[in-house]
Amino acid sequence: EGAASRTRRRRKASALASAMTASLCWARPKGGAWVLAERTESGDVILPDGRTLDTLETAAHNVSHTLNWEDPTYMDDLHEAPLLDLLRRRFQQGTIYTWAGPDVLLSVNPFRTIPRLYDLPDGWRRAATAAAERKSSSTPPHVFSVAERAWRSVLSAAGTPQALVCNGESGAGKTEACRQMLRFIAHASADCRAVSAAAGGAKEEASKLEDAVLNTTCVLEAFGNARTKHNHNSSRFGKLTCLGVTPHGKGGVVSSCSFRTLLLERSRVAGQAAGERSFHVFYWLLEARGLDPDSYAMLGGTARSPAPPAATEAADTIYAASEEEAEGEAAEG
Repeated sequence: EGAASRTRRRRKASALASAMTASLCWARPKGGAWVLAERTESGDVILPDGRTLDTLETAAHNVSHTLNWEDPTYMDDLHEAPLLDLLRRRFQQGTIYTWAGPDVLLSVNPFRTIPRLYDLPDGWRRAATAAAERKSSSTPPHVFSVAERAWRSVLSAAGTPQALVCNGESGAGKTEACRQMLRFIAHASADCRAVSAAAGGAKEEASKLEDAVLNTTCVLEAFGNARTKHNHNSSRFGKLTCLGVTPHGKGGVVSSCSFRTLLLERSRVAGQAAGERSFHVFYWLLEARGLDPDSYAMLGGTARSPAPPAATEAADTIYAASEEEAEGEAAEG
C-alpha cells in the first residue's frame, strides 16, 4: 500500500468519525454536571433523559473523548467536560489514578479498599524505573510511579532535589497518598542497599531509620488528624517531610528525615462542630484506659467513629510508653 493510499484512508476514517460525532455535544444544565447530549439539525440540545432545556452550557465533542485514556492530555480538543467524564468512567471501573502529563497524577478517593492496589511486583518496579529514566508517562498511573521518578532523579548524576506536592479537598486522599509514597521510598531504599555481612550493624541502623520514617506518620496523625463531617481521618495541619538520600552502590539509602508541621487547627481542642471530633490522641488515650470519651465535655460528647488505620497500635504504643515512664519514676522514688 502506497503512502497516498494510506493518506486517503486516514482522511476517510477522520471524515467518518467527524460525521458520527457531529450530532453529539457536551451539555451542562444550570447547577448540574456535564453529560453527553444530542444536537438536532434545528440546533436544539436533547439531554440523555429526553429533556430539552433553554439554559444549557454546551461544549464541543470529539471522538477521542470516549476512549479510556491513561493520560487525557493526548485527547483532541481537551476541556473540562471530557476530563471529568474520563475520571468518572475510570472511577466506576475501580481505576482511581490518571496521568495529566508526565509529572502530574490525578487521584480520586475510592472510599473503599481496592485489593492489591499498593502491592509492588518486581516487574512493575522495573517498568517504572525504565519509564522514570525516559521521563515518560507510559507506566500505569500510580503514586508509586511518581515516587519512583523522584527517587531516580535524586540519585541521578545531577542529584536534582525533588519536591512531591499532594493537594486536594478534604477527604480527597492526600494523607494516604503521602503515606504510600513514603512507604515506596522506604522500600526502594531497602532494595537499593547492598551491605556486606561485615557491615550488618550499618544495615540494621538503616532499616531502623526507614521503619522510623513510616511509624512517625502514625504519631503525627494522632496529634494532628481528627474526624470531620466528610472524613474520619482528616489532617487538620500542613506537613513538610524532608528526606535526605545518600548514594550507595547503584542506588541509594534514606540517611535522614525531618518533619515540619504548620497551620495546626488548635481551636479544635476547645470545641468542635456537631458531628465532628477533636484530635484522635485524646480518644485513643482514654479508650486505652477503658474510659468513655463521650463523657468528657472537652470532647464535645460526639459519637465515636471507627479508628483510622493503625489507630489501635498508636494508642497502645503511647500508653505503653507512659506506663514505663510511670514505673521508672516510681522506682526512682
